[in-house]
Parts: sequence; structure tokens; C-alpha cells
Amino acid sequence: MRLPCCHIFEYRRKSGFPLYDSTLCDKRWSREFYYRSQRALKTAIVNSECNEQYDVEINVEPRIEQIKSKKPKSSHEKFRKASLCTTKIAELISYSSNVHFDRKLEQLNLLLRS
Repeated sequence: MRLPCCHIFEYRRKSGFPLYDSTLCDKRWSREFYYRSQRALKTAIVNSECNEQYDVEINVEPRIEQIKSKKPKSSHEKFRKASLCTTKIAELISYSSNVHFDRKLEQLNLLLRS
């Protein structure tokens, strides 16, 4: 996982080094990496919890095949499209911190129940 273990923390504590050092962790665990790589929308959104601003992409234009397609979709086509969408959602949620992950998973469970 490229994260420091308890032995490293103990050694740093005994040696008088600060416990945190950014070189001990992989870049994928940094906030900068998270904000840079988890963009699904494209307008500026302000997070009310921590008053931080993120640039995100919003794709609201209907796809051409959705407009032209008049034929009803089969159950398999619907399942395949829904599966692709939920796989992407699961991937994005898996990159969240534990607190955010639990909250997002709870929201998905509410959606599932509704």
C-alpha cells in the first residue's frame, strides 16, 4: 500500500523525527492527487464542510445515440449500461478516505433501498 507501518512511526518517535513525512507515503494518498484524479464534473464546486473549492466537470448534453434511439433496450443492454456506471462509482468511492467512504456507501445504500 506504500504507507508507513507502526514500526516506522516508533522509530521516528524514538529518533526525535516528526511522525509525518510526505516521502513515506505514495503520492496516491495525498490530497492533491485525490483532487486532481477524482474529477467527474467540470464547474467550480465549494465543499461546505471545509470551504475548499474544487474544479469539476459536468456533462449535461444528451448523447446522440440516446436522441436517435427509439428502439426499446433489452434487459441485457440495460444491465450492461447500469453495470458500467456502478463499476465507475465503486472505483471512485474506493479511493475515498474511510470517513468519506462510509458516508458515500451509506448514501448508495439509501439509493438502493429507494
